[in-house]
Amino acid sequence: STILNTGLSDIEKAYAELNAGNDQTEGSNDSMLETKNTAGLALNESDKGKQKWGYIDKNGNLMIYPQYDYVSPFSGDRARVLLGSIDFMGYPGEGKFGYIDRNGETVIPVSFDHADDFNRFGQAVVEKDGKYGVINTAGEVVVPFEYTNISFSSLNDIYLAYTEDMGNPNVYERTVNYIID
Repeated sequence: STILNTGLSDIEKAYAELNAGNDQTEGSNDSMLETKNTAGLALNESDKGKQKWGYIDKNGNLMIYPQYDYVSPFSGDRARVLLGSIDFMGYPGEGKFGYIDRNGETVIPVSFDHADDFNRFGQAVVEKDGKYGVINTAGEVVVPFEYTNISFSSLNDIYLAYTEDMGNPNVYERTVNYIID
């Protein structure tokens, strides 16, 4: 996708450049733009030269003011955001993650050291204080923060939760039933 250095007064220009050659995501019928490559992102460069990200709709209207250091595409009605820093490659660096809704309201506090986007079941792997767990879109813990690593296997819809020895993982079904110790 294209990185834009534009002010908010150029939002229509930003939308046109962001959307050049991108198709709408299949099945998207709401006003928040979701393209395969851009997710309707609006970039604003502040006075101090620090880039902040927000969202625009399919008409180029600003929907969520650029205020985050990193944003992800919406996954259902939630988007992952970072308040912190970005490394030289544009990836999230130091800071805290949380989730916002399509109105820009913080629905899960910016308190996680690491956070994934929500999967198709409305669950996300997150890290807090060096331990990983899984939350749902309401922010409720569905796999406890007890693990040094958790991965989601979409092939068979299970979570593999590892302790420090990285030996045999604890396995949770996507319905978060503990099935193997």
